[in-house]
Amino acid sequence: MSSSDEHELSLLHAVVARPDDDNPVAVYGDFLSERGDPRGEFIALSLAESRGQKVKSKLKAFEVKHRGAINGPIQNAVWGRPVFRRGLHDEICVSGFAMPPQERPVAARDPRWFTVRKLQFPLAKGDPFVGALLESAPLWALERIEQAVPSQLEVAASRRFPWALKELQLTEIDHTLSQMGGAFPALRTLEFIAPRVVPAELWTCQLFEQLNVLIIKTPLEAPPAAELVGLCTQLRELGRFEVRTRWLALHGRRVGQQFELRLEIEDDSFLDPADLAGFLKIPKARIASVTVDGPPGKTERISAAVHHLR
Repeated sequence: MSSSDEHELSLLHAVVARPDDDNPVAVYGDFLSERGDPRGEFIALSLAESRGQKVKSKLKAFEVKHRGAINGPIQNAVWGRPVFRRGLHDEICVSGFAMPPQERPVAARDPRWFTVRKLQFPLAKGDPFVGALLESAPLWALERIEQAVPSQLEVAASRRFPWALKELQLTEIDHTLSQMGGAFPALRTLEFIAPRVVPAELWTCQLFEQLNVLIIKTPLEAPPAAELVGLCTQLRELGRFEVRTRWLALHGRRVGQQFELRLEIEDDSFLDPADLAGFLKIPKARIASVTVDGPPGKTERISAAVHHLR
């Protein structure tokens, strides 16, 4: 690594360490301009816009003209337009199918990943670049990953890297998550999209124990979903949860050692009050209150059943 590359990395570390300070960003922009990199002017224009200067049209035209230089080696991994913050990559939707295999190592290690706070993997399964990215990219600022699968997280968890990941959204769930808690110490929000089964061992693993927010969106009917709510209330650090099914959503918010529970009914014509039996079996000591919300005329039957059985 050249001295110039080392200097660039030190400047980027300063940017990540002071995320709300424009000064390290301006210094990095000057460094790029001195090297003849168009990103330097892109950063200067972005900072000017953030300070209220009327340069929006100029900034947009500059981005269109220099898109190749701004994205550099990661161009073939970017799906759509990235979101920039102060001229630096902030959110990227990743798809590496168009990237030749020989380009993946260079693209994965590019410094542009340094400042990215959010990654989306819309075509995660089978994408040959996602694994390389999580295995070697300098993702120092990464706080949220969306639409990932456990096998990709397993690659990231096996890496010796100080992950700052706070929020994770998965489209699948399996037992391998039980082995990942120590790898993501800052993780506090976990969201599952359409899991049909949550393996029993996950409810006692480190990853679940450290969560503040758990969101489960499932095609399951009410009875097994209600059981999930009961399991959520047993997690020691959990402050909020949501279990959303086909016809209703069940919300919980911690108040001391109890939970305020809310049933949000979309259509009660598909529900039998008995379907909520699992939910109603939650120990009373864990429940501070129960409310039922929904369209007028759609909640009375369920609400009456809830209050009768409680």
